[in-house]
Amino acid sequence: MNPGDKKIKVAILASTLNVGGAERVIEALATGLPYKGFDIGVFCLRSPGLIGSRLEKKIFIRSRILNGRIDPLAIFRLSSILRGYDILFTIDHHNACFYGSLASRFAGVRSRVLAVHSTGSWQRNSVFSWTDRIVLGLFNKIVALAEKHKEYLIEHEGVSPEKVVVIPNGVNTDKFSPLSKEERARVRENLGIDKGSIVVSIVAALRPEKNHRLFLKAASRVVNSSENFTFLIIGDGAERGSLEKFSEELGLKDKVKFIGVRDDVENILGITDISVLCSYPVVETFPLSLLEAMSCGVPVISTDVGSIGEFLESGKNGILIESGNLDALAGSILKLAMDYELRERLGQEGRKTVVERFSVDLMVNRYVELFMNLARNKRIQNKV
Repeated sequence: MNPGDKKIKVAILASTLNVGGAERVIEALATGLPYKGFDIGVFCLRSPGLIGSRLEKKIFIRSRILNGRIDPLAIFRLSSILRGYDILFTIDHHNACFYGSLASRFAGVRSRVLAVHSTGSWQRNSVFSWTDRIVLGLFNKIVALAEKHKEYLIEHEGVSPEKVVVIPNGVNTDKFSPLSKEERARVRENLGIDKGSIVVSIVAALRPEKNHRLFLKAASRVVNSSENFTFLIIGDGAERGSLEKFSEELGLKDKVKFIGVRDDVENILGITDISVLCSYPVVETFPLSLLEAMSCGVPVISTDVGSIGEFLESGKNGILIESGNLDALAGSILKLAMDYELRERLGQEGRKTVVERFSVDLMVNRYVELFMNLARNKRIQNKV
C-alpha cells in the first residue's frame, strides 16, 4: 500500500477454526495481512476451535455469534459486527457462506470473497449446498486453488469464469523444514520409535474419503516383507474407533500408532521417512498436508486426485499412484524404503518445489493483490 492510504479492512469469517487446510490458510492470512498494511478482524460463528484458540494468543477473535443451528437473527447480529469493513473473506463453511454474505450485504461491505477448498463432496453431487447456491451470486470473487480446480468450479459447479481467481495454498517453509539429526533422535525417542525404523505417516482427518483403510492394508503388506517399519496416523475424527479395530484385525497393533491431532506436526513430519496421502478422488483439491510434508524434505506418495498433479510430478518430486490401488501403494512404500538415495532426491526436489512455488509469503501476496484490486475497483466505482 502507498503511504497515507487508508487501511483496507478485511473481515475473515469461518464457522469454526478446527484443524484443516482451509483453516490454516485463515491463520496465515490473519497473521500475515496486518504486516501488509491491512486491518483484519477474525470472526467465528461457533467456537474458535484449535487453530482459533491458537490465534487468540496473537489477535482478538470474536466467536459464538450463531445461536443454534438455525438462527435468523444472526444475520442482523453479524451485520452489526461487519459494519465498516471493506471486504468479507470466508472459506466454504456452509453457514459462514450463507450468514456472512447476507450480513455483509446489509452492513454495506463492498466486496465478498469465497475460497473453495474442495473438488466435489463425499456422497454428494456438488461442493455447494442449497444454501450456498442461494447466496453464491453475492460473492465478487471465488478463489480456486489450482487451474484444474478452476475448471471444475466453472464446468461442474457453474461458477462464472470471470469470478474465479486461482490462489494456491502456501506453506511456512521455515516452520516446515527438515530436522537436524539431533532433533530427529529426540522426537523419535519421545514417540517410542526405534532409531532404525522406517517411519511412514499420513496426516489427514479420520474420515471415509481419506481412505485410511487403504493405508492400513498397505501397512499390513509392508510389514509382512519387513518388520522394520512404524506407521503413524496423525489426525482424529469419527472413523478413529473403526480404524483402530481394523488395525488390530490386520495384526498391526504394535506397528501403527494413532497419535491424534498434534500442534507439532512439523516435528512429526521431520522424523518421517515417507509420507502418504491416499484419498479417494473426491473432496481433495490442493492438500496443505502434502505440501507441508514436501516442505520438510519428506518424499511423498499420493493418489492422483484433485489438482495434486499440478505440483507433484511422479518420479521427480514424489510418487503418484492410482486411487484405491493397494499394489501400487504398498509397492511404492517398499521401493522408497529400500532406496535411501531415491528418498533423498525426491525429498529435496519436493522441498524445492514448495519453496519456489508454494510458500506462505507467495500465497499472502496473492491475496494482497486480490484484496487491493477489489478495494481499488470499488472506490473507483463509488467516485463515478
